Amino acid sequence: QEGEMTVSLGKQDATGLFSIVRKDPMQMSFATQLIGFSTRQVLLGDKGFTLTESDSVAIADLDSTQVLSLRAQCQSDLVHLLRTASLPNSEPVVRGRQFVGRQECDLVEFLGLDGLRWRLAIARVSHRVLAADGLPDDEGHWIDHRVFSDFRLSGGYLLPFTEERSVNGERTAVYRCKLAAVNQETPAGLFHRPHVVHGQIVPD
Repeated sequence: QEGEMTVSLGKQDATGLFSIVRKDPMQMSFATQLIGFSTRQVLLGDKGFTLTESDSVAIADLDSTQVLSLRAQCQSDLVHLLRTASLPNSEPVVRGRQFVGRQECDLVEFLGLDGLRWRLAIARVSHRVLAADGLPDDEGHWIDHRVFSDFRLSGGYLLPFTEERSVNGERTAVYRCKLAAVNQETPAGLFHRPHVVHGQIVPD
């Protein structure tokens, strides 16, 4: 996925660019350009690194919290959520209906790979997944909410090109894709850790 992102920073919004590449099993590159900074987080199974570029280049290992966060993000795009929901042990169950915009949806809960439950809002007429909820709290409220729209055919798949995310009812980000695709070749060297000396990337 590549395109433009708008991130909510307190009472202000900031707009930049993003690129997300996922490769099974459990590899991901998440790059952003925002407010004059370029950052790329790379997940490699149970480890990874962050590369930050402004006037100079800095590289650092991901800590355990960052690794867990990226692992969850790696498996929480719509393609992976649908794949997980179709597994024999996902225990899917319909729990009511809800409108997303003007479309009535069935609410289908299932068990995710992280051991927590997820919920998909599936339109009753078009059968498109219009929203996803994750991270239920102890009282059953869904903390992570995502709304999918602007569906387009790409390589035979109907994919959402716009995703709006919110946490506890507050909008956090909107991703508008210019490119979204599945089963593409991974760019060579994308997950390679570069060698940084005195703020510059040098050949290995």
